[in-house]
Amino acid sequence: MRSAQVARSISSLAQDGGGHDPRFKYPPNSSFCTCGDSHNAAHEAPNIWEDLVAKKLNATGTACRPPTVETPQDAVSVKRAAVVARRDDHNPFFQISGILNAWIMMKVLGWDSGSTQLVTLDRALPSPVDELRHAMLGPDHPIVGGNELQQHGVRFETVLLAPYEARGPMMSHLQITRLARPHQCVLAGIRVASRYVGE
Repeated sequence: MRSAQVARSISSLAQDGGGHDPRFKYPPNSSFCTCGDSHNAAHEAPNIWEDLVAKKLNATGTACRPPTVETPQDAVSVKRAAVVARRDDHNPFFQISGILNAWIMMKVLGWDSGSTQLVTLDRALPSPVDELRHAMLGPDHPIVGGNELQQHGVRFETVLLAPYEARGPMMSHLQITRLARPHQCVLAGIRVASRYVGE
């Protein structure tokens, strides 16, 4: 994301009317991977950046290509990254949904939050839930933010690309029109969130 542009930036949340997007515009051919082949439609590989960047991506574009001699060598290395991208940074409900999505996936993978480093793939404005996100997704390491991603490359040894904030268990429960048995993952996430907020 070196020199990537923010889709629609604002200087204050007071300006927001739903018309801004702090995620990056995806620069073509900016991602490299150690796979033998490029990750693209020709190899039937889904574009993994689809919900993490602002503009809809070309269906035939390449999500990840093998390293070349032009691959940046000054990259910061992150051993185990939990990557999130915030769209509605002004809305705590959406932000908690995104945190819960990433936390659930970390549990599925068997990752402990003490072993992960949080990477925010955007230039979102400061939010009241920022501390909660850091506490649940990578409290033992500094956050790698969007401003850092714009300045130099970042190398992920292992990476989790968190599901989009507008999807997941919290959002699916909004579609329920009658009382149902609570989802255990949601309850577990709320208990953890409450514990961190209380500390």
